[in-house]
Amino acid sequence: MKKIFCMILVLCLFSVSVFANINFTDLTDSHWAYSYVSQLVTDGTVKGYEDGSFRPANTVTRAEFVKMLGVGPERRNTDYADVPASHWGYEYIMTSGFETSGNNFYPGKNITRGETIELIWKRNGSKKGITAPKLILDQYKKNPDAVAWAYGYKVMVGDDGINLRLNDTLSRAEAATLIVRSREIDFTKAPSAFKDVVPESTMKMYFESFKLFDDGRLYSPDATVTNGEMSKAALRLAEDEFNFMYSSYNVKASFEHPYAKDVTVIADRCIKKGSASKEFADANANVENTLSAFSFAALQKTNSLISYGNINNTYSDISADIDSRKNVMLTFAYEKGIRMNSDGTIGALNNATHKDIAAFLIQFDHLIGMESAYSTAKNENGKYIVKDVKLRSNINSYPANKDDYACIIDGIDNYVYERPYPGSKPKESYNFSREYNDVFIAKLESLAEFINKNYGVEAELVMYPNLTWNNGKHFVLRLECNVKSVSKEISTKEAFSDSLITPVDEIIKPGAKYFIEITIENVNLFF
Repeated sequence: MKKIFCMILVLCLFSVSVFANINFTDLTDSHWAYSYVSQLVTDGTVKGYEDGSFRPANTVTRAEFVKMLGVGPERRNTDYADVPASHWGYEYIMTSGFETSGNNFYPGKNITRGETIELIWKRNGSKKGITAPKLILDQYKKNPDAVAWAYGYKVMVGDDGINLRLNDTLSRAEAATLIVRSREIDFTKAPSAFKDVVPESTMKMYFESFKLFDDGRLYSPDATVTNGEMSKAALRLAEDEFNFMYSSYNVKASFEHPYAKDVTVIADRCIKKGSASKEFADANANVENTLSAFSFAALQKTNSLISYGNINNTYSDISADIDSRKNVMLTFAYEKGIRMNSDGTIGALNNATHKDIAAFLIQFDHLIGMESAYSTAKNENGKYIVKDVKLRSNINSYPANKDDYACIIDGIDNYVYERPYPGSKPKESYNFSREYNDVFIAKLESLAEFINKNYGVEAELVMYPNLTWNNGKHFVLRLECNVKSVSKEISTKEAFSDSLITPVDEIIKPGAKYFIEITIENVNLFF
C-alpha cells in the first residue's frame, strides 16, 4: 500500500510540474516569453498566482528581481535601513550587489531594465573590455561595461536591436527572459558584432531608405559593392540628393568610367589622393574605405557644428600606412563611437557588404541625422535653415502604409502618414522634393507670411520631402507648423480649417506644433 501511495505521489508531482509550465490562464504557448517563463517555473525560480495566472505584464520590484536572481556570492556588511531581517527578501537583497546612493534599498520600487542588466553582469563576473556603438552605450552611462556585455551576448537587445529602453521598468515576462538568456550564454564564443545583433528587418530598412544606388538595389546581407558604387553612395549621402551635381567639388577625372568623378572625389578627399583609377572603381570596396567615405559624407551633410581633425586614434585593425585624409576620417568615426565588432575592430580589409553599410548608416543616422527637413526660418546669414532628422529605428511601430513612403522619420506620429492621400505615392516624389526643396520653401515662406498677416500666428513651416507628393494637378505637402508667437486669440479650426491634420481643436498658443496639409499647383511651383 505504501509503494502504491508513493507512486501516486510521484505521478502527482510530475503532473503538477507540467501543469505549471503550460496552464497559466494568461500565458499560452503562443506568448513570446512562454519558453523562458516555463524554464523558470520548472526550476522553481518563479511561480504563478493562486488564481492560476502568471501576469506576465506586471512590473517587477527590486526585491522581486533579486529573489529571482537567487542568493549572491558576496554579502553586504551593513543592513539597509528599510530592509529588516524579517523581510521575505532579506537574504537576496543583502547579497544582491545592488548599488544605491544612500542606506535605503527601496525594495518595493520598480526595478529598471538598466539596473537588471547591471546585476546580471555582476553575477557573471563583471567582465570589461567588450565594446559596442556609442548609440548603445549612451543609453546607460552609469555602467557602459554592463551594457556592452549584455548587448554583445544578446541578453538584452530591445525591440529593434537599437533601443534597449534601459530606463523603463521591467515586466515579469521580461525578467524571466533576461535570466534565462544570461544562463544560456556560451562564453567560449566572442560577443556578437553590432551588425549581428540588429535584426535583419531593421538593417534592410536602413539600407533601402537612403536610396543610395543607381539600380534601386534591395538589401542582400552578404552582397558586396564596388568602390565606384560605394563612392556614389557616399556622395549621395553627402549632398542629400540622388541626382546631385558635382558643383561642390572641383573634380576632373583622369580616366573614363561611369563612376570616375565619384571615385576621384572620394579617393582624393578621404582615402588617398591620386589613387582613383578605373581598376580601383571596379574593385570591391573594403570596410575601412567605406567607413572613411561615410565619415566624410556625414561631415559634409550635417547642418550642425561637429569637431574633427584629430589623427592616430582609431581602430586597431586598420592599414598601417593609411593616408592622412583617411586617418582623419577614421579617427573621427572612432572618437564618435562608431563601432562594429565587440573587440573594437571593424574588419578593416574585408569586403564591405550590405550588412556593413547598413550598420554604418544606423550609427551615422543616430549621430547626425542623415535625412533632412527644410524650414522657412532663416539663420544669421539669411539662409533657410536645414534640419538634420533621423529615421525611426523601430520598424514595429511603423504606420500600416509605410511602403508608400521613401522613409519614416522619427518624431512624426503615424496619423500624419496614415491620413489618406490622392494621386501618386509620396515615395515617387521624394527625390524631386529633396532636389527642389529651395523652390518649395520659397513658396512656403509666402504661406507663413499669409498666416501671420491674416490670423496673427507667427509660425515656422517645416517641409519633409518624404511627406510631399503629386496628385496630378498639385503638389501636396504635409507640413510641420511650429508656432512662435500669437498676436490675437484664435483657434486651430479658425486658422487652419480643413488643412489641419493634428487631431485637436484648441486655442493656438506659442510653442504649439501642428501638422497641416497644403497644395501648390504644378504650374505655380516655379513661378
